[in-house]
Amino acid sequence: MNMSQSDQEDLWTSVMNGDLDAYTRLLPKLKMGNIEDEFSRKESLSSPVSRQGGGTEIDVAGQVKTARIPVRLYVRSVSQNFENLEDVPEIDTWDEISYMNRPVEFLKEKGKCFTLRDAMESLLPEYSGDRAQTSGEEEADGSQETRGEIKLVRIQGIELKLEIPFSWVVNNLMNPEFYLHISVLVIGPQR
Repeated sequence: MNMSQSDQEDLWTSVMNGDLDAYTRLLPKLKMGNIEDEFSRKESLSSPVSRQGGGTEIDVAGQVKTARIPVRLYVRSVSQNFENLEDVPEIDTWDEISYMNRPVEFLKEKGKCFTLRDAMESLLPEYSGDRAQTSGEEEADGSQETRGEIKLVRIQGIELKLEIPFSWVVNNLMNPEFYLHISVLVIGPQR
């Protein structure tokens, strides 16, 4: 961080005391710019933020640095596939929800948009692409291991398609404490 020690202490005090005015006054000093990829940059070249130079840092060689996005993931696993999500039983306690804090490495490959699907695959690799459904691997007892699938992803109460650019999700749906809170419903073995 490039904040002075007194600014860091003031920011922490504002959080501890719930002083939103002080927090919003000190927040710009954190210099947390927008996350960009080449696809979001094309859409926003005319925006005032992009003309002011806000956004992803460039290293000496001209390469875009990889960003680490802090994520709080809430995972609910159900054992059967429901045609209608309204038929999923309500939860009785928070014990039925697995949660974890894990950063997402925002990887930027030239010519490829890093999507919410890519982020979910890095967070929950056991539910991703070719590893989803039945993996084909046999367990010690001779049965096949079932991995499952991601049925639903919600952020800020919004059900999102997995093809949406992750940069848009981060820039528009991240919470004020700079965590992206993601709720996921998975079909498969209980976590």
